[in-house]
Amino acid sequence: MFKHVLVVIAIFAVLFASGVTAAEEEEIQAFVRPLLLEANAEYLIDFTLPAELMGSATRVSIFVESEAGRVLKYTQLYRGLGGVGESRIVSVPLSTPPNAHQAYLQVTTSHVGDVDIENIVIQRVLHLPDDREGWQEQMGEGERAYTGLVIDARGLDLNRGMSPRIYSESGLLLYTGTAAPVDFVVNEGVASYGQELSAELLWRIRVDSQYPFAAPLIITATEVVGSSRTSVTVSDQAAEKILDAVDTFDFLAQFAVVFLID
Repeated sequence: MFKHVLVVIAIFAVLFASGVTAAEEEEIQAFVRPLLLEANAEYLIDFTLPAELMGSATRVSIFVESEAGRVLKYTQLYRGLGGVGESRIVSVPLSTPPNAHQAYLQVTTSHVGDVDIENIVIQRVLHLPDDREGWQEQMGEGERAYTGLVIDARGLDLNRGMSPRIYSESGLLLYTGTAAPVDFVVNEGVASYGQELSAELLWRIRVDSQYPFAAPLIITATEVVGSSRTSVTVSDQAAEKILDAVDTFDFLAQFAVVFLID
């Protein structure tokens, strides 16, 4: 078992890992959280980046070290985060080497003030297939790749439904789920519902059943529509963001949709 300790990192090491120039040194802060993991195992690590980091020069990394302190594995998850004013839920797979001793999650940011990396959930998984590297590489290059859509309709009195629809404010139908097979509709539903974006709901928007990587696109609904109050509208700007994300990975075709309700 890894030692559960807080790792103190010298500022030059932080700058080297994040690629920050010396001129930016005074603007960068590093926040570290230890990860309690075992060696030679595979994990899915979920955590929430707070809204105050969005729009800042922020990078998220996971380090795995040997007992001697040598870095065995280094994964940079993002090279820039957007979405000002919105928290970001991240779910990333990690394989630990046989000689791993400790691991930690590091956030370097130009944000001024305290940062709390929230809701860290570590799940051990049996197998992560080879295609995970393609997703990690895509995310590491800063591409905004998402695996599913989360519609935050809390406070709008949205009802659960068998065939919820998502429209843009200008009337464009973005999602209906009518192409789903009947057995899928009965057993799974074309969308999932919950009050909070839990690990269980994140499982709905994973890449596939053998690869539990999830990166949700979170959109706030503007209005509930329809006599049954089971459908929503989103802003035209949000609709454009959804369509752009689908061009990279068509999560709507996978029915990877979650509604947050009261």
